[in-house]
Amino acid sequence: NVTPTLSNNSNTNTVNVNGEAENSTGRVSSGQNTGSGGRRPRGRPPGSKNRPKPPVVITKETPNALRSHILEVADGNDIVACISNFANVRHRGVSIHSGSGAVSNVTLRQPSGPNGMLVLPGRYELVSLSGAFLPPPSP
Repeated sequence: NVTPTLSNNSNTNTVNVNGEAENSTGRVSSGQNTGSGGRRPRGRPPGSKNRPKPPVVITKETPNALRSHILEVADGNDIVACISNFANVRHRGVSIHSGSGAVSNVTLRQPSGPNGMLVLPGRYELVSLSGAFLPPPSP
């Protein structure tokens, strides 16, 4: 048979009728001495590690998304005029990413050059041309 003890010390532990240690607040202690007078242990509790967040899934396409297009310019047509018309109709900015095929009577615009334009008559194979269509500014 266990009898509780009384004391004037506020940190006194007693034993209840079930044989469990009990502090002066009436709480049952776990039997482990924390060494800091009932304070909580430092650090994160077990099992509270940073878990990876689920991936973001895009459910619908936004109007300002970057899209790829393939333009085929017919023989004898001006490439710049065709691309410009395509962009104007769709209210988009343009930056070309790639191109291939034969061109003739090429006019190169060089704003930094003394004349600004270089005309190359004849037929040429287009080796590389690159860019992108840009969305209009957000409202």
